Amino acid sequence: MNDKPTFEQRLEILKIRLWNLGQVFVEIAKGFSRQDPTLYRCMVFGFGIMVIILLQIDVWVFKHANIWRFYPRDGWMFRVYALTAIWLPILGFGIWVRNDKKKFAQKLKEVFDLVGLKNAIGSYPNFLSLEPITGGTMKLRLTNGAFSLAEWQKRKERLEANMRVFIDEIKQVQDRGLIEMTFSYEPMPTKVSIENIRGFRDYKFLIGRDRSKSYVGSFVDNPHFLIGGESGGGKSAFVRQLVTTIKVNQPEAEFHLLDFKGGVEFWQFEKLPGMKVISDISKAALTLSEIAGPLFQGSCRVT
Repeated sequence: MNDKPTFEQRLEILKIRLWNLGQVFVEIAKGFSRQDPTLYRCMVFGFGIMVIILLQIDVWVFKHANIWRFYPRDGWMFRVYALTAIWLPILGFGIWVRNDKKKFAQKLKEVFDLVGLKNAIGSYPNFLSLEPITGGTMKLRLTNGAFSLAEWQKRKERLEANMRVFIDEIKQVQDRGLIEMTFSYEPMPTKVSIENIRGFRDYKFLIGRDRSKSYVGSFVDNPHFLIGGESGGGKSAFVRQLVTTIKVNQPEAEFHLLDFKGGVEFWQFEKLPGMKVISDISKAALTLSEIAGPLFQGSCRVT
């Protein structure tokens, strides 16, 4: 019995190996395009190896490890050795990312079995790509597997439980038969910091953010907002953030804040120019009539 692979089998094995090698370089290129910090750390490590070779520290290591006979002393062999050693951390990054995605794709098939995303002919939605968006948020692209968007949405909770992730969005690219899933390994943040408070011009303010993007409101686009929520839910804190953001970016803005809790919610603004805090309910109607009256017509005021 001849167990030697045929020429066609060898050719197929070669294609698979070349494909896998190509994927390593694709992942490296993607790492550079998204400025992956792990890749940059690998580059620093590679630079450290270059310094070691230039200072001939590697020669000392080879000699003291009694493996000097393996040291490449010929010109071209040394160049191959040096370039390989310097690029090895970066290649390692590409191999690690590629293998990590292959493991993820295999795990997905197990998840699809559990949640019922295996179609009538026994095939699964095909894994296409997995790319980081920001922080711990990822975008997964799949073929829809002949399942409608509604069927994917119906299985969202089971997908989260079996993938052990938090899914923010599942949407369909209808013309290409694809599913795009945005998810994170981290829960939704409970605290949001405004990193650049002076970056909100034109009466804009931060409404909130999820794991991948921020949501911004604007009094220019929509001059009326209703803020609702249960007691202790953060309504007053949100209004204070809104007022502060607008006042920092538009110092000319004037505010009339009706505070029927005795002034405890907005006392921080009482002595600032253009800020009026009304805590007496008897004065509220007068203040509102003044704002709506002809005295204030033609000026831009935020209330």
